[in-house]
Amino acid sequence: MSDPTESAVDPEQIRRIYLDHAASTPVEPAVREAMEPFWSDSFGNQGAIHSEGQAAKAAIEGARERVATALGGHPDEVTFTGSGTEANNLAIFGVAEAVCAQLDTTLPHLHLITSQVEHSSVLDCFKHLEEQGAQVTYLPVDTEGWVDPRELAAALRDDTVLVSLMYVNSEIGNHYPLAAFADVIRAHRREARAYPLAFHTDASQGPTYFATNVEALGVDLLTIDAQKMYGPKGIGALYHRRGTPLAPQLFGGGQEKGMRPGTPATPLIAGLAASLELVAQRREAEAARLTALRDTFIADVEARVPAASLNGPRTDRSPNNVSFSFPGFDAEELVLRLDAKGIAVSTKSVCRGTQGSSHVIAALGKGQEHATSMLRFSLGHSTTQEDLTRTVEALAEVVERQLSSR
Repeated sequence: MSDPTESAVDPEQIRRIYLDHAASTPVEPAVREAMEPFWSDSFGNQGAIHSEGQAAKAAIEGARERVATALGGHPDEVTFTGSGTEANNLAIFGVAEAVCAQLDTTLPHLHLITSQVEHSSVLDCFKHLEEQGAQVTYLPVDTEGWVDPRELAAALRDDTVLVSLMYVNSEIGNHYPLAAFADVIRAHRREARAYPLAFHTDASQGPTYFATNVEALGVDLLTIDAQKMYGPKGIGALYHRRGTPLAPQLFGGGQEKGMRPGTPATPLIAGLAASLELVAQRREAEAARLTALRDTFIADVEARVPAASLNGPRTDRSPNNVSFSFPGFDAEELVLRLDAKGIAVSTKSVCRGTQGSSHVIAALGKGQEHATSMLRFSLGHSTTQEDLTRTVEALAEVVERQLSSR
């Protein structure tokens, strides 16, 4: 591999372009302002009965009510967690354990369904349950990454206790039809069944660009993550519908109604509520703006870089997501060369780090060359047309340089 830092820009001379908003977003000023009082002023422990503790408790419960309202649920259906990953773990392991206890059975007698293109924090949970004896069906996707509701209907069984399908794919941008999946699940529930059946979605990438109402989506459990919507890192939440079997996975205190022990992080919880409200307020305008930028960017890349192969659908994808594979090129080298030019992009979901190629691209059936050469460009609130024009030029230069050096 040649030196990716050659021809690097001087960081003092040019503004960096951040195109990795699907991994993490900057905390917006309004969100920072909402968090500020709880760092040093209203810093009490919500479990204390003195005034400082009760002030913290009031702030947390107020935030819970705002999150519930934004999601279309009830405050007692919201549990704050340390991340979206933790919320996914609580949903998946929590349902499996609760059903086992409810029916006095064991994991080998349970069947669960997910898809081949879920986030690693979902897939790894199912793989662990599978290792413990549970029966798991991984729904396939087509070449654009879509899950067919008919495949879900065919996979459902009497002993199916959980379906987990994401709302928006973080790597290739698909906006999945959760309501259609929910219709399939409701139809299955109407049959005589001995087992309860819950529907979970990882909606971490959803609220910023799509309405996220649990009643409209038809879900029983829903994960959100503040860092994906201009809020702080280290805070997520799980919505769980009343009556849905769910067992805690952590122990040591009665916080969050016993579902998630440990002193709640009041500043982060305030930030989560503020960020969820913020993205809802600007969702429509921002989605329209980024959709236009996204489509122009896709067309410009395809015109300037013949090697580029679009991943995912051209329509009905997240406004901020663009995913290309560059067969014959090394994705990490492309990332480093773009970084040297002041542009931040990613390969696959960063939660997978450097652990091999993209499992999402592999599931599309495009082959290893596509899976190992995928770049994700995820736009955000600060992204401009000038940023994307510069990115296209830099990408074309990087690809042409690699071709000429062969």
